[in-house]
Amino acid sequence: MCTGLTYNLADYFVRARDLICSDVPDHICPAADCTITLKFFPQFVNADTPGVLMKDEHTSQCSTAKNTHAMQAWKDGLESFKQNPKVASFTLERNEAKRQFSVFHRFTPAGTEYDCSIPRYATEFANVSKSYTDGLISIEDCWTGAAGAASCLSKALHEVGLDMEPMGKAGTDAMAGTGITHTSLSCTTNPTSIFKRLANDDVQVVNPKDHSWRKSDHHNAFEGLTFDEKVEDVSGPTLVLSHTTRASRRS
Repeated sequence: MCTGLTYNLADYFVRARDLICSDVPDHICPAADCTITLKFFPQFVNADTPGVLMKDEHTSQCSTAKNTHAMQAWKDGLESFKQNPKVASFTLERNEAKRQFSVFHRFTPAGTEYDCSIPRYATEFANVSKSYTDGLISIEDCWTGAAGAASCLSKALHEVGLDMEPMGKAGTDAMAGTGITHTSLSCTTNPTSIFKRLANDDVQVVNPKDHSWRKSDHHNAFEGLTFDEKVEDVSGPTLVLSHTTRASRRS
């Protein structure tokens, strides 16, 4: 099993940026300003961070072993971003309880159940990334309308020496519309409830008196999802911006 990266991930991202930007006309975006944004998720290095559905679930020995090996590769990638003058990076932080409910609501099979009363904490991968990246962005702050979106976008662009003026409101409008709208019921409205995923993609509260959940029914609820689905909301993504140069460096 791999215990680290055998290549420099930042160099790979910079080459991707150079290839993409080489085809962008100067009147659309001057070469000196051309910047791409990528996400670096723990699952890209084979980490397992789906969260917990019910109280009697336990992390398997397989997941623990996978994450032990994945952590070195995760750190290798983050270190490559930190050292490369053409890369800026941010830790994208999300409320962990809301993240796990989002994964449950969006991706698990019908019939899966989720206990809101379980304490949920950020993964080690999310915590480690803060020691390497150039900043921290709480994604919920970006979903508070135009003002929140503008603040997040401005913060990211500043790290590569750019500002929002050339794009006008286009960037803010695009970001302001990316918030995920859940059903009116969630762990926010029912913090001690158990929810069941329905076939119509909605959820409902399970009456505790009628609760008949069995671990054998749902302990593999995350199996069968495609790679793209699983990485959509995994914990601790790092936002990576590749540019011709980076405006500031961590001390």
